Amino acid sequence: MAHIGYQVVGSGDLDVVLMHQWFTNIEAMWDVPLLASFVEEVSAFARVLLFDKRGTGVSDPGDPERDQYLETFRSDLRSLLDVVGFNRPSFVVSDSATMLAIDFAAAHADRTGALVVIDGFAHRAGDTEGRIRSHIEHMRRMFNGGEGVDLLAPSFAGDLSFQAMIARYFRLSASPGTAANIRRRLLELDVRPLLPLVAAPTLVIHRTRNAFVSVELGREIALGVPGAHLIELDGADQMMFVGNRQRISEELASFLTGGPKPTPRERRLQSVVFTDIVGSTERAALLGDAQWAALLREFRASARRRRAPSPQPGLLQHPYAHPKRQAHHGHR
Repeated sequence: MAHIGYQVVGSGDLDVVLMHQWFTNIEAMWDVPLLASFVEEVSAFARVLLFDKRGTGVSDPGDPERDQYLETFRSDLRSLLDVVGFNRPSFVVSDSATMLAIDFAAAHADRTGALVVIDGFAHRAGDTEGRIRSHIEHMRRMFNGGEGVDLLAPSFAGDLSFQAMIARYFRLSASPGTAANIRRRLLELDVRPLLPLVAAPTLVIHRTRNAFVSVELGREIALGVPGAHLIELDGADQMMFVGNRQRISEELASFLTGGPKPTPRERRLQSVVFTDIVGSTERAALLGDAQWAALLREFRASARRRRAPSPQPGLLQHPYAHPKRQAHHGHR
């Protein structure tokens, strides 16, 4: 029996499966403000399913040497959709998660409402062994200390705080060894033959200056899926929740709902909340610089976690989940 960690946020008649990449942690993602905001934007008009694939986040470990990734993922997702009551959800995917969604949509047209691909690819078959090794080494450096995050998010080039935050999220999503093994397996996949079998309405959004996943790979998906619509945006980021993410949110909302693109409101009601630690001066002196800095980090992380939307209950409550945002596990 496998345990797959998941959350459902939002409400409405539209169901969306959101996979911003392969490596995820449904608990730690709420500590990445831009990613949390992106999820909240989608959950404003849909029920959104977030889940950690085997070997990542709060789900059970996978077996990189034995697992048949596409088949295992397809089976896990079918079971998970049954658990949460999603009949024909739309998929919003990016990066290597795109290949999983294409495979599922081709095999299960009756359970796929629509497909939105953001800076994704259907293969990396043209990569040489040297390029694959370089790619994996780059990923190891990102997991270690955030070096190389600039390639995924040029909009935050030189921002050491952002790099450290993303590196932490990656490490909480998978161990470096597991990530390297999974990434190598994913780079060997090629789902291009399945593109003509995708019958769901499909939107491909790709940024033209993306150096991590070239726009040609996005165009290839749009050409291969019958009737797919391609939108090329000026931009260089790979992460769907950075850069021109507002335009991306508008395009996918318009495509999935069939309504006009949301227009930004000119007037907003905003609140500023000020928090403090009682007796902070005395406590800082008592604890010392190192322990006080650690306490402040935990305090700020706790404050960020309080702003996340509450998920829909699932089968089994994760014992270490935050009470406002619990992870749940589906069994199969």
